[in-house]
Amino acid sequence: MSIKKKIIVVCHDAGGAEIIAAFLKYECVGLNSSCFVAGPAVAIFARYGIPVVDMTNVKEPLKIIFDWGEDPFFILFGIGWSSLFEISALQEALRRGITTVVYLDHWLNYRERFGYPQDGWKKRLPNEIWVGDSYAESIAKKEFPEILIRFVPNRSFDDAKARYASIADTIKEDPEAVLFLGEPMNEPINAMGMKRKMMFTEFDVLDDMLYVLSKKDEAPPLIIIRLHPSESKDKYNLVIAKYSSLFKIRISEATDLCIDLAAVGVVIGMESMALVVAYLCGKRTISYLPDESKQCGLPFTKIEKIKILDDLKKVLLHAS
Repeated sequence: MSIKKKIIVVCHDAGGAEIIAAFLKYECVGLNSSCFVAGPAVAIFARYGIPVVDMTNVKEPLKIIFDWGEDPFFILFGIGWSSLFEISALQEALRRGITTVVYLDHWLNYRERFGYPQDGWKKRLPNEIWVGDSYAESIAKKEFPEILIRFVPNRSFDDAKARYASIADTIKEDPEAVLFLGEPMNEPINAMGMKRKMMFTEFDVLDDMLYVLSKKDEAPPLIIIRLHPSESKDKYNLVIAKYSSLFKIRISEATDLCIDLAAVGVVIGMESMALVVAYLCGKRTISYLPDESKQCGLPFTKIEKIKILDDLKKVLLHAS
């Protein structure tokens, strides 16, 4: 994509940061951009080698962003759920009449990220929405018929596969080791605090997984728990304590998901983008959502999608 004028980038949550940082690295070499990032986005932009203004502890971030010299050609936003940073900056840009673009990650809760079904949610919509794959494009065109939807390939997937190939040459895989991908299923789905109705929690998913693995004739040599960027290190301690005498369980401290992927043979999670990366890197990947009424939102048919405990037992205890 050829962009000759200055742009501003605003990111906080991990999903949007991955897709936008990869876009900047691979599609915008030499671009005049100012990146204002906070939270998980700081480390992600650093991994891609992109200079940023760290807004994590800034008291008046909007003042800094919008007083940063001449008006940009447009502002490119991620839009997540864990902070008001992105949505507040988006609303201010719209108020000022600056062209706004949101690059959507994942495939879930597109309208909800802007406040749907609350009154006035459409007033938060940007001038343009970017999506990274054909599945996302189809969803976005259906949910935002009045907005220009632009397909901009998600280069973060290519980047992850390349990193994995490099890392896998240096780490010996144990095919019996298991990686669990944490995900805050009961947290709000947008920055305005709206929650989805769930019949289970991430604690249930981890507990069920460990329970089933405890029934194997030979316990897995290692279980790694990789936390979502929004999760605290002690979040799963109570569940871990139930099984600590049966397994070697450790919380990952690896900065790169690909380091954990290279060490294991099986990856189990819920609906996170990390689960998709695991699949794209060639791992056996299982989405476990213990609710028969809930459809998994990951549009990849080769990810094993399990909804009941008995089926989880079948795939973990009887698979070759």
